Amino acid sequence: MKTYLFIPLTISLVLITLCSSGQRFTPGDEMPPARKEQWEKIESFRIAYFTEKLDLSPAEAETFWPLYNEYRKTMELNSNEGRRRPGNDLEPDPMTDQEALAIVDKAIRQIQERSKLTQQFFTSLKQVLPPKKIVLFLDTERSFKHELLRKLEQYRSREKK
Repeated sequence: MKTYLFIPLTISLVLITLCSSGQRFTPGDEMPPARKEQWEKIESFRIAYFTEKLDLSPAEAETFWPLYNEYRKTMELNSNEGRRRPGNDLEPDPMTDQEALAIVDKAIRQIQERSKLTQQFFTSLKQVLPPKKIVLFLDTERSFKHELLRKLEQYRSREKK
């Protein structure tokens, strides 16, 4: 029972620390050892959560995780690129129509790239998992994010008391 309480508390602490910093880290980034340990705890929880919810066999897990990790890494890099674009922090009023149009065009290209990456991922996923597990994967990914956010909210509400 104590382990059951320890894991959510640990995840909550990790999330608060990660969310409170202004920097976003991906697994390839150089990060402080404490931050790296927190990231690894979240990833361990993700692996346990997905493996349990999807009921992955060892063979499925062996092919699923490298594929999913590469997809997440690529999507994160694509997402980070959008944050680094010139004019990201600019207000629309002082920019010219040409500058605004360039930003919109870049956003469209990034959306198209993300869509293409997602299509490739699911095409590959169809070769690794049965169709019902792919449908379950969609729900599991969503529920995992909600679970992490819920734990973060719980931790924050306890801190206010």
